[in-house]
Amino acid sequence: MRNFIKYDLKTNKTYIFTILLIQLIIMLSIILVKSFVGLSFFLSNRLITDILFISSIIFFVGVNLIFVINFLYKDYFTQRARLTFSLPITTSTFLLAKLCGLVAFYLISGLIFTMSLYLLGYNIGGDFIYYMVFGLLVDVLLGQVLNLNMARTRFTGRVSWIFMIINLTLIIIPSIIITRFSALVLVNGRLVRYPGMGLAFIFPFAIGEGGLYKIITPLVYYVLVNVILFFVNKRYIDQKLDLS
Repeated sequence: MRNFIKYDLKTNKTYIFTILLIQLIIMLSIILVKSFVGLSFFLSNRLITDILFISSIIFFVGVNLIFVINFLYKDYFTQRARLTFSLPITTSTFLLAKLCGLVAFYLISGLIFTMSLYLLGYNIGGDFIYYMVFGLLVDVLLGQVLNLNMARTRFTGRVSWIFMIINLTLIIIPSIIITRFSALVLVNGRLVRYPGMGLAFIFPFAIGEGGLYKIITPLVYYVLVNVILFFVNKRYIDQKLDLS
């Protein structure tokens, strides 16, 4: 699997290096601006900090989404598809290698993203790290749903983004229902059940008098869903694999 991961990342190196280079340039630009203007200027202007913060999030989410699509697309709809599925590797190895690639890119781009926010004066604490881990699970989940949709399109000829949207909806709805009626929230080191946390599927925090409290339920839910999706993808590809 290690060799396939190296091969997989090598064939995507142009895109990976380009995106990471852009992120590094942005981070260096922040350092230069800080040295000439000063951090206090940004912190004193809420509008500027909000714009920079929101722009950073949009850019980070955008590059990871584009990477997921590009990273999976090549193995189903380009000339390398026949080579990939002709290699002496199991479907599990193929899927694990793709997941490792997604995780590696997310972690590297996430590190640069985190450093950029830190240079802008934002507090990088436990809540932020928790949300980044949560984002990683969502990124992997999206990748697996997208992989299933691409495999379906490649092996059956049925092109339908509605199929993917339906799958995502069916995954998210149980999370909303569960957290709406009973969600596990980490409060002062103890897990406490609270209702009314329907938005935890995208924002795993409860706002209380002491600040933000981590909602554990969606994190556990997405871990389980990712495990199930892995075996669903494996079974589907094993049954439908056809490179004709």
